[in-house]
Amino acid sequence: MPNEPNSISSSDFAIRYLTGELSEDARVEFERSIANGENADAAKFLSPVLKAIVDASKPIEPSPAIRAKVMQAIGEEYSNKFTNDYFVQRDDASHWEDFGVPGVTMRMLFVDRENRTKKFLVRMQPGCEIPEHPHDDDEECFIIEGDLRSDELVLMPGDFMRAPAGSHHGRLFSKTGCLMLVTAGLDEHELN
Repeated sequence: MPNEPNSISSSDFAIRYLTGELSEDARVEFERSIANGENADAAKFLSPVLKAIVDASKPIEPSPAIRAKVMQAIGEEYSNKFTNDYFVQRDDASHWEDFGVPGVTMRMLFVDRENRTKKFLVRMQPGCEIPEHPHDDDEECFIIEGDLRSDELVLMPGDFMRAPAGSHHGRLFSKTGCLMLVTAGLDEHELN
């Protein structure tokens, strides 16, 4: 028991602890005795009191920075959730799916229903091609890796191309393989 008069019971010590009446040395010793399991009577008394305090407390929303650190520390999935105005998709929380053309896959990054657009990555294996197609909406393409070719046009890493709504381009082909970031309009079935 902490260095206070011997006539004080464990529950009285617990009350004095909760109300801040213990000296600093006595408080530290009391916490040590609880942590080490040496003061079972006081711990038994404190347990329902602390539960009542926790139950009566209103939750406080942490700052986005603190929330992100806590979520990462406890390993809770943090992707695909809005935190204030930010949208985060972790690399390991998404997957590559078939693009509908052999050797071409895509990874959806974000669907913006309000603006009727989507952002996604497209990966083409060397020698793959995407057939010619029209653009019902504006489409933007930024080359991250490799090459992308259409007729006489050759795009390399860092190049950007914008195809306006109503345009049509020939087949897309990659000699070395390609990774590109694409922004395009949502198809009608994607809006529903």
